[in-house]
Amino acid sequence: MNTREFIRKLRRKARKRGIEFDIKNHESKGSHRTIYLGDRKTRIPWTTNDLTTGTVSGVLKQLGVDDWFVP
Repeated sequence: MNTREFIRKLRRKARKRGIEFDIKNHESKGSHRTIYLGDRKTRIPWTTNDLTTGTVSGVLKQLGVDDWFVP
C-alpha cells in the first residue's frame, strides 16, 4: 500500500473512533509529512511506491494504534 492509501485507511479508522486526525506539509524541502493523531504525532515518507511493512508498523506503533489493522 502506498502512502495515500495508508493515510486514507488511518483517517477512516480515526473518524470512526472519534479521534482527531491531521496531516501537515512542511515548508522545507523533503518528502515527508507529519501525521497528528490525537495528542501523538509522527513523520511519514510521502512516496508513490509501496510502504514497507516495517515502516507501516513503526508509524502505527509511534501513534499508539498498532492494533487497529495489520498492514
